[in-house]
Amino acid sequence: MKLTLVLSLSFLLLSCASYFKRKTCESTNWYDYGYKIAMQGKRLTGDSFVDECKAVEANMDYSSLDSGFKAGMANYCTPEAALKVGEDGENYNFNFCDSNVMSKLKMQFQLGRDRLCTSKGYEFGASGKNYAGQCVSNNEPDFLKAYKKGRYNFLQNEIRLAQEEERQINSQIWNLKNDILNLKSQKISLGSGRKLVEERSYNQTTGEFRREVREEEDDSVSWERDRLDNQIRSKTSEINSKERRKIELQNKVRDYRREMTKIERY
Repeated sequence: MKLTLVLSLSFLLLSCASYFKRKTCESTNWYDYGYKIAMQGKRLTGDSFVDECKAVEANMDYSSLDSGFKAGMANYCTPEAALKVGEDGENYNFNFCDSNVMSKLKMQFQLGRDRLCTSKGYEFGASGKNYAGQCVSNNEPDFLKAYKKGRYNFLQNEIRLAQEEERQINSQIWNLKNDILNLKSQKISLGSGRKLVEERSYNQTTGEFRREVREEEDDSVSWERDRLDNQIRSKTSEINSKERRKIELQNKVRDYRREMTKIERY
């Protein structure tokens, strides 16, 4: 019996997950998605989101996906895009493009990388991007000096935002706890909700009426108590979720402060 129940619940959860995934897939702008994938220098083959949508048998617009991908690929394989990727400190997938434009793409990518390493260190650090050796053989000392200043300011701002969010969460938790206290007070004010019910029955054998009095809970009180309990559970769940978010923010602030300490040493 228990195994059957567990299997039934598991099937229900999987069905719900598949339903929501299918809805997400079917509301996707597939042209834009194909374009975005191509602009990352990636192929559609093996894309996790596309594979998930196929797995749940979503109604996908393959024509738009293909058109968007081809448009993105055409744009990605231009000198302008290669220049921007180099400036942004990202890697460029040269194998994604035709060999007849390879030399021009490599030249523009390197020009972008030179711009990054000579004049965009602060901007790169302040954007939150991590340095991964992009300028190791190209003006690295000067780049790192500017990058660390930008990175330091980025971390300061992220800490400020995290602390502000934590203050807001604390206020929300305080309000939720007050709501729970009010709901519990409402439950208490309901009282027992029990009433006496009299029942009379006729005994044909003895020819007598039998009177029986029993106690039962008023339906309206029972429903109201259940409603209040559901609200209490919902708000308690909200509090737990917000407490988890607080821990995430506190860990983030701790890690960023450690990184700032290391940056100060340079």
